[in-house]
Amino acid sequence: MKINRRFLGCLSMVVILSCFAGQTLSLKAASLFSNSTTKKQLFAVPEGGWSSINVKVDYIERYSSSGNNNTLNHRSKCVSYARAYATSCPTVSVGNVAHSNGKSFTSWTKEAVMYDGSVWDGCSYWSNYGSVTYSKTTSVTGNLPFILSCDGAVPASSSGSVQLAFK
Repeated sequence: MKINRRFLGCLSMVVILSCFAGQTLSLKAASLFSNSTTKKQLFAVPEGGWSSINVKVDYIERYSSSGNNNTLNHRSKCVSYARAYATSCPTVSVGNVAHSNGKSFTSWTKEAVMYDGSVWDGCSYWSNYGSVTYSKTTSVTGNLPFILSCDGAVPASSSGSVQLAFK
């Protein structure tokens, strides 16, 4: 009895797949709180025309749950920006995360990031691994401030922030 090569290939594939069928990948969904905001600012530069900046600022807190508590153990901040200017380049400065109970996170590690260069001129991403634990019903919130500025412009700066609730 002659066995067709195609049949043998299919049979081999079934055997291989059945070997892996008992193994499953355990994927855990990320638990996080996140929010973002966008802001556009037009700066008038005397004797220098106009400068503009468009930013998107993201604030993310990752956490693990245990009983009635959430432990926030990794936070990140990201800013993407697009600029147009003639003589004075507008900039964005992202501050430190502060929780409404007075806890502040000042130590950040700059990370590599990929972004859509057809939309944004640049992007920066930072991480902090400080750990804090709050009740799942906490009223504590997080705040990430940022400032848009342009040397010699009127107005010279404009501020904004991203707010985050932890429940």
